[in-house]
Amino acid sequence: KHNDNDGHVETNEQLPQSFSHYTWEASRHSLVVVDIQGVGDCYTDPQIHTIEGTSFGTGNMGSEGVLKFLKSHKCNRVCEHFKLPPMTRSLAAN
Repeated sequence: KHNDNDGHVETNEQLPQSFSHYTWEASRHSLVVVDIQGVGDCYTDPQIHTIEGTSFGTGNMGSEGVLKFLKSHKCNRVCEHFKLPPMTRSLAAN
């Protein structure tokens, strides 16, 4: 497991964290894909948090889950390579 749906980072791998960051930016700050697990760079069983907290099953923690990710994410070399903007730590700025 690389990260979970409660904002914890559980590995030193940079790509999974950057992927979650990318999903936040690509969705125009409406959702984030977390709970990244798998072997190598083959990811399985993700969880999606949406701002409104609907869809994607009971693991969708809504804005609370999004905020946990925003507060825990630290941009890395992969984020920088893909020119992802620095992560804002609150929903109000998004």
